[in-house]
Amino acid sequence: MHEKILADSWNFFRENIKSIVKLMLPVMLLTSVAGNLLIAQIEFSDAIEPTLGDWIGIYLLFLIKAIFYALDVGLFLFFMKLRIYGERVSNIGVLLAFLPKIPRLLFLTLVAATLIFAGLV
Repeated sequence: MHEKILADSWNFFRENIKSIVKLMLPVMLLTSVAGNLLIAQIEFSDAIEPTLGDWIGIYLLFLIKAIFYALDVGLFLFFMKLRIYGERVSNIGVLLAFLPKIPRLLFLTLVAATLIFAGLV
């Protein structure tokens, strides 16, 4: 049984790897650029103990990464769902179909990220 699952997974990714790369690479690059721009704007102190500004900067960076993580993972899962059910939609079609789901996904991600950062989860 495990061999069949592995074979099905291998076949799915082998058939769709070009579409996955074309869909996900821009989002990953945007994530990296946004994180690097934010780091460049924040001036971290050289003190041994982090200051309030350091914590705010770390939290902002965490939120930016969490937002892009939600978009990245959500878009990939939505792509997989469409392909598994046999729908051959272009990458633009996947993105346009995913757009209405973004606010709900971002809200859940921000709530989860805040709870994790606060140490409540």
